[in-house]
Amino acid sequence: RQYQRRVRGKSYNLVALILLFIFVIQAVDWEERGLNPNINWLTYQEAKEKAKENGKHTMVLFTKPWCGACKNLKKALINSKSFEEVCQQYNVVNIEEDSEDPKDSKFSPDGSYIPRVFFVSSDGVVETDIYNQRGSAQHKYFYPNEADLVQKMKGAKIEMDNRIKQRASVDGTDNSEL
Repeated sequence: RQYQRRVRGKSYNLVALILLFIFVIQAVDWEERGLNPNINWLTYQEAKEKAKENGKHTMVLFTKPWCGACKNLKKALINSKSFEEVCQQYNVVNIEEDSEDPKDSKFSPDGSYIPRVFFVSSDGVVETDIYNQRGSAQHKYFYPNEADLVQKMKGAKIEMDNRIKQRASVDGTDNSEL
């Protein structure tokens, strides 16, 4: 009988260890992707949930591991203090694998090229009219460097804050703390 308890106890430990191993394997290694480790990177689903909790807007960065332009942008962002600072005001997402793609056509209004960046307001609206005005007309959501992206992130936050206030006044709700 005591032997059965020991075996059963070991079985539970083994199951717990296997589940922990599976969870660790499934966790995204943001640093392995070449992303700044000082930023709290989230999946898109996590960012949607966080936005409801913290009221922050979301910046979504689409990349692929084989993309040269993506690697160059990530290299510019990995040690950027100004990028780190502005990211504190956002829920920050990197979508790199096809399985992570939200499959929403709003994220590809001018194609699905990479890298591309989108802004989602805290109320869940994909703000497709916030893009890189200094960029190409065919690739409006492409940011070739850290400075352009940081500048846009600062401006986009102000713009989305104002839009949230406008939508709230139309809806009759009060979001004055934004």
